[in-house]
Amino acid sequence: MKTQFDFVQSTRFSIIAFVLGQSLFFQSCQQEQEFYKKIYLEQETEVKEEVKEQAEEEVAKEEDSPTETETEIAVAIENNGQNEIGNAKIPETIPATQEGSSVTNPGNENEPVVTPTPTVTHLPVKDYFRQNSAEENHKVDILWMVDNSGSMDDEQAALAYNFDVFIRNFLIRTIDFKMAIITTDGRDRYSGVMINPTDTLTSIQAASNEQQFISDFERYIQVGVNGSSNETGLKTSYSFFNRYTSFLRPDAYLIVVILSDEEDKSPLSTQEYTHFFQAQKSNPGMVKVYSIVNTQSICENTTSQYINYSSTSLYQNGGCLVESIDVGERYMEVSTATGGIISNIHDDFHQILSMMGGKIIDLTDSFALSKIPIDANNIVVRINDILVSAGWQYDSTSHTIKFNENSLPEEGAIISVEYFTNP
Repeated sequence: MKTQFDFVQSTRFSIIAFVLGQSLFFQSCQQEQEFYKKIYLEQETEVKEEVKEQAEEEVAKEEDSPTETETEIAVAIENNGQNEIGNAKIPETIPATQEGSSVTNPGNENEPVVTPTPTVTHLPVKDYFRQNSAEENHKVDILWMVDNSGSMDDEQAALAYNFDVFIRNFLIRTIDFKMAIITTDGRDRYSGVMINPTDTLTSIQAASNEQQFISDFERYIQVGVNGSSNETGLKTSYSFFNRYTSFLRPDAYLIVVILSDEEDKSPLSTQEYTHFFQAQKSNPGMVKVYSIVNTQSICENTTSQYINYSSTSLYQNGGCLVESIDVGERYMEVSTATGGIISNIHDDFHQILSMMGGKIIDLTDSFALSKIPIDANNIVVRINDILVSAGWQYDSTSHTIKFNENSLPEEGAIISVEYFTNP
């Protein structure tokens, strides 16, 4: 039989074995932990090395690629040893954002010169024109868009009365013109319908019987005041060009003259109407919209307090409400976009029509640019590939180039105009 001593001894040995087992277990765990810690540190070191190498590669790429600062390029325009564009010096550097191609440096055949691509924020444009003969008649197609709502009686009469000052230089210069008259009434059966017969308001009829021509215009231009009060002049002009596709001549300027004392309420945006009008010509610059409209709100009593009532703008003067003038903002936007003219309908019609007639005559002696230059000082004009630095002007309103009388290109000469525009 086992004695008490044997039991104690057996228990002691069990405890010692358990303690030794636990010690070996914890020692094994610690060794395993150290093993994985070592692996983790090695992997972390490798990742840091990779990140460092990638960063060094990115820095190297940035140093090799062109920066956004101006990069020098060779300007190859010879003009008695001077580089000029129009009336200003050619900039010897232009912005570049993309790496260009390498060409040979004429000063050192072994040293390449990098020619960068110009920044894409400015698009290069080159327009070509041919100088017509002095005997060749200049052509203009004119659409008169007249408001026929109830408030327009006096303005129509003023336009008719002063038409002679508008057309006088057309007749003296033998401009080849044709005219059409429409109203702001956008109802289906009226929208874009020509008021005058197609063969009445033309240069041919004016040459045949000038007095009858002027009398006809005065009669047709007074379109009445029974039209819709919802004036949609841009829409009716749009409808006109869709109705009368043969009215426009491809080699003629297109002038749209708008007369209205109210804001346009046509459904499309002004940008859409502008693009549509310009699309009638292969050169969008040959389309101009002239507006005779309310250019600003006016309150007769300058001490009146302005009140805004959501749909109607009113002025309050001691309890008396006076409706404000409706500004023709949409018409003015289209005029500005096409390089046209804006006049206040409350100004002297004699002066307005005389000025507009003169501007149209100027257009017939000018070259309309297809886009709007972003910098008038960087316009390049050449005649038969020869740089011309003087003797011409750029009109920033109509976006046209006009030569001085003593600097006119010869008949048949090819004129090129280079510039940058916005995308």
